[in-house]
Amino acid sequence: MNICFITCFYKTELFFEIAKEIKCDGKIYWITPSYKWYHWLIKKGIKPEEILLITKDEVRKNQSSVLSIENNSYGLNLTSIALMDRILRSMDGDYSINYLTSLGNLIKSFIIDKDIDVVFGEATAAHEVLTSVICDVLGKYFFNPFTVRIPSNRFAFFKGPFQSEIYQFKKQRGLKTDQINKIVREIIDSVVLYNQKPDYYYINNQIPRFNLSLIKSIIVKLFESLIEAKYDQSVKSLKYQLFIEKKYLRPLRYKISNLLSVFQNADYNQDFVLYTLHKQPEASIDVLGYRHSNQIELIRKIAINLPYNVKLYVKEHSNSLGERSLSFYRNLKKIPNVVLINPFEDTRKLIENSLLVLTVSGTVALEAGIIGKKAITFSKMYFNKINNVDYIEDLTEIKKILIFNKKIDKKCPEDFYRYIIQNSFEGTISDTISTPKVLSRENVEKIAFGFNSLIDDLKV
Repeated sequence: MNICFITCFYKTELFFEIAKEIKCDGKIYWITPSYKWYHWLIKKGIKPEEILLITKDEVRKNQSSVLSIENNSYGLNLTSIALMDRILRSMDGDYSINYLTSLGNLIKSFIIDKDIDVVFGEATAAHEVLTSVICDVLGKYFFNPFTVRIPSNRFAFFKGPFQSEIYQFKKQRGLKTDQINKIVREIIDSVVLYNQKPDYYYINNQIPRFNLSLIKSIIVKLFESLIEAKYDQSVKSLKYQLFIEKKYLRPLRYKISNLLSVFQNADYNQDFVLYTLHKQPEASIDVLGYRHSNQIELIRKIAINLPYNVKLYVKEHSNSLGERSLSFYRNLKKIPNVVLINPFEDTRKLIENSLLVLTVSGTVALEAGIIGKKAITFSKMYFNKINNVDYIEDLTEIKKILIFNKKIDKKCPEDFYRYIIQNSFEGTISDTISTPKVLSRENVEKIAFGFNSLIDDLKV
């Protein structure tokens, strides 16, 4: 079985350590859009012929006019993939389609020529999503090894570019019932009793300030934009950083929004449903929720479908403070019955007092399901298996759900987590900058055990 990893910035260092531990009877290959990580892999002993380099100049050399991916099970085409990508969607449409066509043919040829059976990678940037679609068309496996969110120190293998389905193991993994029940009880108690959040919430939950950390971040981004963005399509250009994303304005934007009293405190004496804004750009909304990536338009549609006497509380993601423009908030507040809630309002209290929790793909729906509150996602998610957490396509269903609050025969939180434990593994998967401990020997061994278990199961 031949395996391939896609480099992903500083998560590549963890992938490399995992690759060294993989036990398979085939070869391990790499795909990278970056000269930086190409040379890093070469220094680590990987042979050039084992790496597909998909830098901008390499893609340009491979000018192609046709790429057939229509028969994929995800319903994606080149346009949708371009719009998912935070950089490509800001560029000329013809460039994006031509780029993805040439890129896709390079990736397709590499997978066929090297007879690759399984690809592991994130599903955030266009080259990753496109690879997952090509694997589907070719009958190959693509897995995104990703945290199950709650708890953060377990991961599962998500199939394809979305998080609607995790790989379900065919072989029993030898976990004892009492052992599983103990883990399940600890997970549910951590949420119900202690209001525990995923680790990434605490890592990123900081008020933006002009300080040394911000200056260092700006310098790093500036270097990347001037050097790496020239050849790596997944790295933001200087123009993108300065005029589109504008993260250097975060502290100023945050202060202005506070001074102008953009946010309000919740009034728990009125009926409301809760929608939590997604940090954006982010895969959770741009990829998983690509059909609803315009959040203002989505909120407008939700408001239209609520009873007149029910408010729509919209809570800003505390990890996004200062990232959105003042005009974004003003446009939100123009929508009748919409109340923009203080980002530091207690989310747990909001969930408990709401009539309904709404999100595109957010963990807030999983939290709601665990504590027994009704929630809806607008993208299919793996935690739709839990009772009280439904997926809907038609937003007119919101009013019906509010009125009838019908229960569907699905898994209770305990049964859902028994399923999760049986199909996930211990281990923290993250990049080595935000979470250096991921390279600890103990963590690498835990993750490698999961990868080897998957490879063995695929052979069954």
